[in-house]
Amino acid sequence: MSGRYRKWSGEPHAQSQHPLQNLSPKTRTLIERRWDELLAGKKHLIDELEQETGTPIPRRLTDALHVGANSFESLRYPELSPQANFFLTDLPHALLLAILELKPEWQRELAFHVPMPAPDSKWTGAIIRVPDNSA
Repeated sequence: MSGRYRKWSGEPHAQSQHPLQNLSPKTRTLIERRWDELLAGKKHLIDELEQETGTPIPRRLTDALHVGANSFESLRYPELSPQANFFLTDLPHALLLAILELKPEWQRELAFHVPMPAPDSKWTGAIIRVPDNSA
């Protein structure tokens, strides 16, 4: 598993295979638009986190998917991959918003609602683990 951690360089990822490519262009564009809207509301927080940690945070969904592809393994097995990043915590919300736009009649069937983060919230949703060099 070592070496599978994907650190993002800050450069857009080449259009390789990712789960969104299996969707229609209309649906893919809608999800990406909702993702962009969610992240735009957190721009100041993400910029601040990048500066504090020195870790570039992908803004495009395709880049976040690329970085997050092996995040579970990296977070679960820190001894094999001391660094780990996960930037997809907004994806379920973006998916829900896109689904409801495509199928507004499903709104009343939902037993839950995912609220938008408060404008003054400090939560970015990013998970960043860096190696502990204190030992």
